[in-house]
Amino acid sequence: MIKNTDHCRLCNNHEPDIKHGFICKLNNKPPAFNKTCNKIEFDTVAHHRIKHIDLKRKKLYESKFDAYGGIVFWPLIGIAVHFINYYLFNYIYAKNAYSVLNIILFVVGIVLIGMGVGPFIEFKKQKEIVDNEIENTNSVLNLYRKKYIAEYYPKRNFLDTRIMLKSIRIEDK
Repeated sequence: MIKNTDHCRLCNNHEPDIKHGFICKLNNKPPAFNKTCNKIEFDTVAHHRIKHIDLKRKKLYESKFDAYGGIVFWPLIGIAVHFINYYLFNYIYAKNAYSVLNIILFVVGIVLIGMGVGPFIEFKKQKEIVDNEIENTNSVLNLYRKKYIAEYYPKRNFLDTRIMLKSIRIEDK
């Protein structure tokens, strides 16, 4: 559901307010309109907010391979360490000896599993946040029959990790 303050986040005529969230610079009052504001101006504030959101989306998309690869690779290594630990423990235990190595290998296996699961969970959380921000921004722009277009410079090669924004435009649909 779109709140009136969501419109204000994209408008040049807003000013932050502790009590109301945003107030309009034109009348120094909180936003009070039904569906759309007839005084809204999509200019520098909207471009800056869209740039911020879209860059976060693009960076998250670029890290997608790392998150999904990590959820497969690191837990597999951790499970392999647990299997090695299990067989090593059975070999040592069969000779009636106790080893700190078993505890160390167990901890290493758990840490390796966490190295894959933790970043994947963080990736999913960030993706949900960014998706909600984009959906919210697009919903507001759709009410005014507008859309944004973000263009990026192409990467020079597959090793290039820079994400460079070329331009952002807000256009009528």
